[in-house]
Amino acid sequence: MKFPLQFIILAVWGVKMADLGVKRVIKIAFISRIFSLLLQNVSNNLLVDYDTSVEHYPCHPNTTNRPSHKQNTIIDQLISSSLDGLSKWDAVYFLDIARNGYQYEQNMAFFPLFPLSVHTFGLILTPLKLLLNLSDRSRLLLSAMFVNTVAFTIAAVGLYKLTQTIFHSSKLAQRVVVLFCFNPASVFFSAAYSESIFAMTQFWGMLFLERDHHLTSALIFALGTTARSNGLISCGFIGYKCLQEITPLYRLFMLKGERIRPKTVVLKSLKVTSFLFIIILPFLLFQYYGYHLFCKNPQFSPWCDHYLPIPYSYIQKHYWNVGFLKYYELKQVPNFVLASPVVVLSVAGVYEYLARQTKKDILSLGLWVVKKTNSLNIFVYVVHLGFLLAFGIASIHVQVVTRFILSSSPMVYWIAVSWVTPPSRDDSKIHSNLKANFVYIYFLLFYCLGYLLHCNFYPWT
Repeated sequence: MKFPLQFIILAVWGVKMADLGVKRVIKIAFISRIFSLLLQNVSNNLLVDYDTSVEHYPCHPNTTNRPSHKQNTIIDQLISSSLDGLSKWDAVYFLDIARNGYQYEQNMAFFPLFPLSVHTFGLILTPLKLLLNLSDRSRLLLSAMFVNTVAFTIAAVGLYKLTQTIFHSSKLAQRVVVLFCFNPASVFFSAAYSESIFAMTQFWGMLFLERDHHLTSALIFALGTTARSNGLISCGFIGYKCLQEITPLYRLFMLKGERIRPKTVVLKSLKVTSFLFIIILPFLLFQYYGYHLFCKNPQFSPWCDHYLPIPYSYIQKHYWNVGFLKYYELKQVPNFVLASPVVVLSVAGVYEYLARQTKKDILSLGLWVVKKTNSLNIFVYVVHLGFLLAFGIASIHVQVVTRFILSSSPMVYWIAVSWVTPPSRDDSKIHSNLKANFVYIYFLLFYCLGYLLHCNFYPWT
């Protein structure tokens, strides 16, 4: 599992450094993270935390049963207070897992790649901890900051190369990266969350798949499944790629009557099945780990007796009330309002795309056209965004939809950049200005509000 991550790092910091566009992207991404860290620090010190219930959670520094969290020196206090904005909401769980492992059943809702990365780099910082007499909290916050900064930068390069590969435009790709670096969910890419590391795996997995490196793509997508459960959705890209390879054979059979060899079908089926298994395997292993960890004692949870004892689905339902249409309550109206801009952007963008396609292209999933234009090359990304949106507004906490989509879908950034691009002949200037203003206001407003509210434990999750 280390191979794809090493491959990405070498690709970004080695050979690809010859690309001036990549150098510029790295610079933009790094500067955006520095600015984000400054913004979270200012925001965190500007307001008093709204929700202090986290102080009763076992990993919080104010909890008496964790004396090793005591701040030891002025430097330790400075680091802890400067990065405190990164440790709110779900970050509490991630940091606790990074320090203590999966001690509590509800922690199984948070997948291991990010906390394991924070823990590993935190071990590297142990000499610094001893030298400066740092608390574990400060050490892990420094580690989370480093992991997310590196992962975010690599993700930005991946998005740049993916956009460049599909649209053949470095200028367009750089615009997309700027929107990514200052996106409405930016605070979650800086905080001790898994958004940055997950986006890295998704964009690079898509890129290698576009370049027909199927095994490498599957391994990177598998890394994504180790980061978040919705990494399983990336199986759709592998499946679509398989259909792209089979379609020419089927076309020859339909048009010219050429026989399809059973051996070819069997080999391609085995190939795609093996890639799908690679992607799904980390999820299965993590669920088995949870079963082994929490179902071997006499007082085990109800899910241990299920026919398929999968802790993730039970924990999401039991602790967070996650389920189909369960969030549709009157008291959740403000959260629906919070998610509405990304819903509008996504729905409008998907509609605009489909309106430009023929009925035949849509029904054939963009597979039947011999010479594919850029618009047909992104068909799978449109379907991916549509699925994320439908699943998000139906089955998860709706306020999470913003970061759920912005950490998974390149399509939403392509839609946004098309809206801020000068109008085409078939688009009125007034309509284009409205769309551009919508993107600018949405991205800027939510970028700033995210740091101001999330970093002070206001309901911005």
